[in-house]
Amino acid sequence: MLREGAAVDEKTLIAHVKAAIGAIKSPNSVAFVAELPLSAVGKVLRRKVQDKYWEGCERRIS
Repeated sequence: MLREGAAVDEKTLIAHVKAAIGAIKSPNSVAFVAELPLSAVGKVLRRKVQDKYWEGCERRIS
């Protein structure tokens, strides 16, 4: 999450990740969302985030 008043674009974010963990583990693209689905204890519900990207696919790879 960005701090209040901060901004970042996709290319800058990917470049930062490449510098931090290497090109092999860095993402090819980034999707910006207004908010993430959270559980009652405040953890991100990763399955709900992944669901929209796997719609219409026969098989899901995690």
